[in-house]
Amino acid sequence: MSDSELIQRIHASPVQAVFVVAGGGASALAALLGEPGASRTVLDARIPYSGAAMDEFLGNHVESAANEATARALAMAAFQRARALADGPALAGIAATAALATDRSRRGTDRIHLAYQTATTTAAGTVTFERGTRSVQEAHCRALILDVTADAMGCGSAAALDRTAARREWRELLTGDRQQTLETRPSVLFPGSFNPMHEGHLAMAAVAQTLTDQAVTLEISAFNVDKPPIDYIEFRRRSEQDRGPYALTFTNAPTFVEKARIFPGVTFVVGIDTITRIGEPRYYGGPEERDAALDELAELECRFLVFGRSAEGLFQTLGDVGIPDRLAALCDSVPEATFRSDVSSTALRAAADSQENSK
Repeated sequence: MSDSELIQRIHASPVQAVFVVAGGGASALAALLGEPGASRTVLDARIPYSGAAMDEFLGNHVESAANEATARALAMAAFQRARALADGPALAGIAATAALATDRSRRGTDRIHLAYQTATTTAAGTVTFERGTRSVQEAHCRALILDVTADAMGCGSAAALDRTAARREWRELLTGDRQQTLETRPSVLFPGSFNPMHEGHLAMAAVAQTLTDQAVTLEISAFNVDKPPIDYIEFRRRSEQDRGPYALTFTNAPTFVEKARIFPGVTFVVGIDTITRIGEPRYYGGPEERDAALDELAELECRFLVFGRSAEGLFQTLGDVGIPDRLAALCDSVPEATFRSDVSSTALRAAADSQENSK
C-alpha cells in the first residue's frame, strides 16, 4: 500500500489526534497534511526539537529525549491536549522521538521511539536503524509514524508496537469518570509513586499497620501537578510489583487536599521529606493559601503518620524539621527506634535510568 493510500484510510477514520515528533519524522506530518482530509484527523501538531521546547510541552525537565519513556510521555501529553481540543471518545495522542544520523558526536544507536495513547490503549515500541544517511533514516521514520497512526486509528497495524489495554477502572480514572480505582474507602493511606516499590516502603507499611491497627492501602496518583498522567503501561507495571499484603489504589488526586476530599478522615503515611514539602508555602502560591489548605485537611479530620529518613548522613525525624503549627497538630511521629530505612526510590530509579541511557 502506498503512503497516499494509507493516509486516505487514516483521514477516513473518525479518530482525531494530536501529533508530537522530535529528532526525526517531521516528514510524516507533511505527508498527512499534504493529503485531502487532514483537518478531519489532525487537531494539532508539535515539533519540540530543542530541550527547552520538550520540557515546556511535557511540563517538566527530561534528561533524555530519545527513549521510549519520553515517547510515551509525549503521547500522553498529546492525548490530554486532544481531549482539551475536542469532545468524544475517538481521540489519540501520537508521538515519536528519534536519534538519527548527525554531524556531531553522539553515543548510542540510531533509533526511533514510537508511542500512542488513546482512552483504551497505550502502545509503544522502538526501532533501531543501521548506520546510514539521514535522508534514508527519515524515510523509515515517516513510514513508521504513518503505520503507528493507522494502528491508533484502527485502520492498520504497526508491528513495532507493544500494546497495553486499559482495565475499566484505569480508563475511567484517566477520562475523569472516577476518582479512585478501589471500590472501598481505606482508613490508612500510603501515597507514593512506588517507582520502584522497595523494601523500605513495605517496612513502612508494616509499621503503620501495627501502629494504627488498620489495614494500609498504597496510593498512586495517576495525575501529577507538573507532568503528564501515567499511562496504562505504568498502571500495569506498578500494579504487578510485589507489594506484599497491601491493597493498591490509583487516584486522580495529585495533592494531599485532593486526596483528603476523596478520603476524609484518613491517616496518611508519609516520610519526613513529604511532610516538609506539605508545609512549604511555595507549593500553594503563598502562606495564606497554604494555611487554608492545612485548615481544610484539619476540617476533613485527616492526620499524618510521619516516618523519618536519612538526609546527608543524618537520620531526621519530625522533631528535627520546622513545619507550621497547623500542620504539626495533625502529625504523629514514628521514632527512629521503631523504624529506620535508608533505601531511596529516587536512587534506585536514577541507577536504572543511567543504565538505560548508556545503551
